[in-house]
Amino acid sequence: MKLFLTPLFVLLMFSCTPQKEVPDTTLTGTWHLTKMVRKSTGEVVLPPAGAFKAVSLTFLANGEFYGNTLYNLLSEGRYRTTVNNNLIFESFASTKVMEDEWGIQFTSVLHSCELQSIAPCKQPTYSISGKTMTIQSVMDVDLIMVKQ
Repeated sequence: MKLFLTPLFVLLMFSCTPQKEVPDTTLTGTWHLTKMVRKSTGEVVLPPAGAFKAVSLTFLANGEFYGNTLYNLLSEGRYRTTVNNNLIFESFASTKVMEDEWGIQFTSVLHSCELQSIAPCKQPTYSISGKTMTIQSVMDVDLIMVKQ
């Protein structure tokens, strides 16, 4: 019996491979920021009057993302998700043009982990319902985005 179980255990041990964290495929695609909700007041903040383009994020299935604010481009982004629906923005590059309040609030959510004075930080979470995604973080605003 022992001779039978030992090879079986070894076979099972080597046949299992660790699972990689694979980004959620429902997250993939382009999302436009339609509004923000201030947690402190419940106020709905809409895009500024005269906004000439949509603030957006595009998530790729391979864990990369890119996007834009009204004034800056986001590129070379890396993200991952967890089973707890954390949306972890690991890194990204950005052009450096002055932002308006809309862009500052948006990027503060992407940088929310870096802006916290606690370790480990509380990562943003996301939820998707139909074509609407909500990204929540410890920052004052939640992002409401619509899939294009």
